[in-house]
Amino acid sequence: MKFSIIIAFIFGITLSITSCKKADVQFGSEWLTSGNTQIVRVDSFSPTLTTAFLDSFVTSNKGAMLIGSYNDPYFGRLTSESYFEVTPPAYYDIFSQTTFDSIKIILKPNSFYYGDTTKAIHFSVNQLAEKIVSKNYDNSNQYYNNQSFVIGNNLGTETKILNPYRKDNIEITLNNSFGQGLLKILQDPNNTIMKTSKDFMDYFYGINIKTNTNDNTLAGFSDTVIMRLYYTKGAIVPENKTVDFTVSNRIHQFNHITADRSNISNTALKNISAINNEVPSSLTGNMAYDQPLSGLMTKIHFYSINDIQKQPYFVKILKAELILKPVLGSYNFDSYKIPPALRLSTSNPLNQLLGDILSVGGNGSSAVQTGNLYIDYLNSANTQYSYDLTPYIKSLLNNPTGINNGLLLTPPFPEFQNEASRILIGDSHNPDAKAQLVIYYAAVQ
Repeated sequence: MKFSIIIAFIFGITLSITSCKKADVQFGSEWLTSGNTQIVRVDSFSPTLTTAFLDSFVTSNKGAMLIGSYNDPYFGRLTSESYFEVTPPAYYDIFSQTTFDSIKIILKPNSFYYGDTTKAIHFSVNQLAEKIVSKNYDNSNQYYNNQSFVIGNNLGTETKILNPYRKDNIEITLNNSFGQGLLKILQDPNNTIMKTSKDFMDYFYGINIKTNTNDNTLAGFSDTVIMRLYYTKGAIVPENKTVDFTVSNRIHQFNHITADRSNISNTALKNISAINNEVPSSLTGNMAYDQPLSGLMTKIHFYSINDIQKQPYFVKILKAELILKPVLGSYNFDSYKIPPALRLSTSNPLNQLLGDILSVGGNGSSAVQTGNLYIDYLNSANTQYSYDLTPYIKSLLNNPTGINNGLLLTPPFPEFQNEASRILIGDSHNPDAKAQLVIYYAAVQ
């Protein structure tokens, strides 16, 4: 009876292949044979990995301020500072008989951090010396990671310890003279600076917040930052009051990000640029670097995939699975966490992101693949991301010119622009983190 069940199972698999009704089949063994039909498993068509350079990307209107600096032994020093405008509240003539108390910037953490949060962060708040105005030739009114504006007077500094789990607000006290000047304008009913947002923007261009370049924490904050002026009203019965200046034009809030790779040990990456925009993993220790926020992405090519059609008795690809592993010793679960999700996107020779690699469900619905991360806490060598590349590999066989374009590995949006997660991916020659393309194909003798 048991033998009959096995024969019936094999016959059913064979019938599904010869009738071509199913594109993918779940296989549990390396070879399944029935008559003249075989299902063959191969992993010899190894992916080729490079580290690709990302020249610039939009950081405005993303809902997050990224502030700080930290040094990574593999990726170098990553630094981010934020630019934004504030507008006054609706004006009311209620500031007679008031005295100044203090003025503060209030930042609201958004739970993202990278680096060592046990170390202090040295915040510096600065007034802009020029307006935030688009300098793009396409007039898109978008702002990029490599853009900045002239900084003027320092408004205040503060040293803080970030507690990312409690989400405590970070309050930075600004100079009294600055706050007193704002209250003086509010006290004068004939002064029009506070009457409209436009008038105020002509007077006060905006704010820059940054930290010391030798700090070791990069932190994320909500773009709902507040500049709060504290004052007292009344002489006989004094009342403590506040007035808030808020971010109203989120298009003009963006992060300026720099990466200094001058001191990293891997010399091949020091000169990566828009001209020298890809470095083979063979020159970087059999691994590819991935941290888009610092301008580095892992790129994957399948240059030899067309040779699969030269395999004996090849008929068609049934399933193609890409397995990527983080390099052992390059990450931990505290300061240098690996990303929980990584998407694969089609690209072009300029390393521009195009369409995402999708997975198709049983009901025909599709979703962006994010790597199906498996973490083995007992044996780190088994930790891996896996992707179903069946449709993509089939498309390369139908259109061989697409082989030169490759796939880019990046975090999903909005983490792509707002977080510093990084990972080192082993290539097909890395002994501890081998990248593999596992293919199942039908062969008929």
